[in-house]
Amino acid sequence: MSLYWRIVLPFVVGLILVFGAVTWIASALLNRDADQRLAAHLGTVARRISQAGFTLNRPLLDQLKVAIEAEVVVAGPQGQTAASTFGELDADQAASVAVELANRPAAQEVMHPGLETVTVGRNQYKALAIRISAIDTSPQILALFAPLAPIQAGRAAVARTLALIFLGGLVLMLLWGHLVTRSITRPLDRLMASTRVV
Repeated sequence: MSLYWRIVLPFVVGLILVFGAVTWIASALLNRDADQRLAAHLGTVARRISQAGFTLNRPLLDQLKVAIEAEVVVAGPQGQTAASTFGELDADQAASVAVELANRPAAQEVMHPGLETVTVGRNQYKALAIRISAIDTSPQILALFAPLAPIQAGRAAVARTLALIFLGGLVLMLLWGHLVTRSITRPLDRLMASTRVV
C-alpha cells in the first residue's frame, strides 16, 4: 500500500465515523426536542382546558382543533364519547384510547403528562389524555391527538437537511485531506524515486 493510501484511508474512515455520529446525534436530539415541545404544548393546553370548569361541546372542540392543530376528544370514565372532533367512525375508538391513556401512570402527572403514539382509524397520532371535571358533569377525560404525519414530514425534512450537510462536509473534508496528503506525499515520492536511482 502506498504512503498516500496509508495516510488517506484512516482519515476517510475517521471522517465518515465522525460525521455520521454527529449527524445521528443531532437528529436524535432534534427529534427528542420536538417530542418534548409537543408534549409541553399539548400538556399546557390540556391543563388550561381542565381548569375551565364548563362543559366541552362540539363547537368548542372544533375551535380548539383549529387553534392547536390536533383532534380533541372528551370521553366519559367508561369510554363513551361525550364530544369529539373525530368523525363518527373514529370517535368511539378515540374515546376508548383516551380512557386507556388516562389510566396509565404517566397520565397521572398533571404537570408532565405522557405523550403516546396511538392509532385511531387509519391514522397515527401523538396523544395525551388527562382527567377533567366540569361543574355540571361527572368527571371526564380530555384527550388531544396531534397527527403524526406532519411531525414525520418535518423529521424527514430535517433528516434530509442533515444528510446533505453531512455529505457536503464529507466531500469538502475529503478534498482538503486529499490536497494535504498529496502535498506531503508528492515530495516524499520524488525523494524515494531519486534514492532508487542512486
